[in-house]
Amino acid sequence: VQDALQSVERTLELERKPCLAGDIDHTYGAKYSLVNLTSNAAIIAYMTCLERLGLDAYALKSVDKAKPTHHVAILNVKKFLKEIKVDVPAERLSEENEETKGGFLISKKKVTKVNSIWSITFYSGTAMEDKKVIKSWDCKTSLITQSKENFTCSADLPPIELSLTWLLKQIDVAKYASKFKVDIDAEGMKTPWRNDAVQHAEEFATQFRLWCDSIQNSFINQHLQRILLLGVKSQYSIINPILPLMEDDLSPSNDGDHGGNVGENHHTIGFHSSSNNKNENKSLLLPKDMSKLINQHTQPPDAAIKSLEGKWPSDESACLLSSSEATLLLLSSHLIDLSKQYIDCMSYVESMLETQLVDAIGKRLTPNDLDKFVKYHNARLLSPMPQPFSHAICCPRHNPVGLIAIDIDNGETECVHTHSREVIQSSLKVPFSAATILHLTGKQYLHEYTNHRFGKNSKRHQLVARAQQFSSFIMIIGNMTNASTLDPKDAVIVQNKDKVIISLLLDKLPTAREFKDAVQSLSPEQQRFVRAYRKMQLSSSIFG
Repeated sequence: VQDALQSVERTLELERKPCLAGDIDHTYGAKYSLVNLTSNAAIIAYMTCLERLGLDAYALKSVDKAKPTHHVAILNVKKFLKEIKVDVPAERLSEENEETKGGFLISKKKVTKVNSIWSITFYSGTAMEDKKVIKSWDCKTSLITQSKENFTCSADLPPIELSLTWLLKQIDVAKYASKFKVDIDAEGMKTPWRNDAVQHAEEFATQFRLWCDSIQNSFINQHLQRILLLGVKSQYSIINPILPLMEDDLSPSNDGDHGGNVGENHHTIGFHSSSNNKNENKSLLLPKDMSKLINQHTQPPDAAIKSLEGKWPSDESACLLSSSEATLLLLSSHLIDLSKQYIDCMSYVESMLETQLVDAIGKRLTPNDLDKFVKYHNARLLSPMPQPFSHAICCPRHNPVGLIAIDIDNGETECVHTHSREVIQSSLKVPFSAATILHLTGKQYLHEYTNHRFGKNSKRHQLVARAQQFSSFIMIIGNMTNASTLDPKDAVIVQNKDKVIISLLLDKLPTAREFKDAVQSLSPEQQRFVRAYRKMQLSSSIFG
């Protein structure tokens, strides 16, 4: 990180001191602006590398906007031409025998002639026949080997494809500018990182990295990869412009123009003017500063490519590995670094927001802390406030004979808080048999409990019944068949200091709207079955 910051300082003016966003005071809206600026820098860096592979401004103009998708593919074909065996003098000998000829030890070697063809193509939609070849190479060469490995087979590998649909949608072709912007008013917006726009950008970065990995693993020779990574790539310091940078408000950078780029650009795609927000960008680098970083990012790869063209065989040579393969590997390696850096940058913005939230509260919240906050909030918002579900069991004008409660066991046992309302009716019927019906004439209460869940739910609910010494009562559990009838399922006698604990299994059922949306695409038979099953599930609740 320090090396990257020093490179940025060398690129900008001497008095400039950009820092990571977490070290600069800024507003919440500045985080969205930082995500926009960094994402646009990533898009421009992607296009800069793709331009070196042949996807230039002319190719962008040829994009068929009527097609919904756009792809770039690399095709690798190796064709076997023929194989011959030759006798090669390997060592001079002083004597001749049956294994030598003319004093030389004869070594058997195979000469395999192959034709290697690869190309990078760009096409829109599914029209592969209308593809545009943006880079290609064709080589016929001979491979000399002493091994018994068989090279007498042609390899027509499937194309390695990458969808550029998302990337091209972020580019204003008329202005050659990147126009990525997070819509803060969009549905599902949560944080600068947790939104659809950034998630789609990260998905593309992941697919881009996998595409480059596939090129390196299944297309380019591993020996060539090792030489380049240890040789050419280490000779050049390539600035990665995808950095979450901010500056102090007192920095001279904030006194300049918030407009477009300044100076000569070495990149075709620029920053879109609509991506600037003067109110939130006081701490951000200006687009002209980002343009300088992009220029600095562009120059080392160009120098490296020029160096490769001088060190490696040209495309016209009959060598299996030329400067084109070396350039392809260098750019694919750099694109992998860009993709990883972008994902890390977005994660940094989210972790910065989380760190600031923890610092403001003073601790990292747990589900128990959030439960306490909900209880505190409900006690001040709701009237009457929820009360603990812990009730004494007694007859009128008598001392309690027991206690019934619903507890939560999540490390600390405590009662659930419920809303309760007294039900005014004459009696509650409890039928024991066809000839026996029990009428309960005491007070009746209806309780409502809202179970808040945060993250992984580890709370266990249990019904607890206790009886006083020399006292007893009957606890009946059943379903309400109607407003005045309880269908008993189980009953237990609690007496003489007994303590009965019954675990409660809380089944989560979909809401009526969720259920309606889920059954729309089912067959009529399946709909009848799920409706009948849902009716059975609701029969054990007050909604049945």
